[in-house]
Amino acid sequence: MLATILLAAQGHNEANRPVRLIPADVVSPAPNLKIRLANDDRQIYSAEYFIVPETLTTHTKQVVIDGVTRNCTFNNDLQAGDELMVAAVQGLESSKYFILDKVNQWE
Repeated sequence: MLATILLAAQGHNEANRPVRLIPADVVSPAPNLKIRLANDDRQIYSAEYFIVPETLTTHTKQVVIDGVTRNCTFNNDLQAGDELMVAAVQGLESSKYFILDKVNQWE
């Protein structure tokens, strides 16, 4: 009975905070991508823990310029030192982080 109550309480806490936003930075670029979370050297993870949006990779898109369709390649791979914002979703069975985008801090 106690285990059931504790499990329900844990689920309630996760429901109140379903997504955590975490600042991060790229330690090393692909193919050996490593990302540090919250500026903590104990939290450096490899690519398998992240979902990287297409916009942060080298990718090709068709664009129309003056009525002419062309292929454009966007070279936007993550590089060492890039600052990121990452989302951690509570309650997922696997530990995956979603990279939202690169960020800039203005001083």
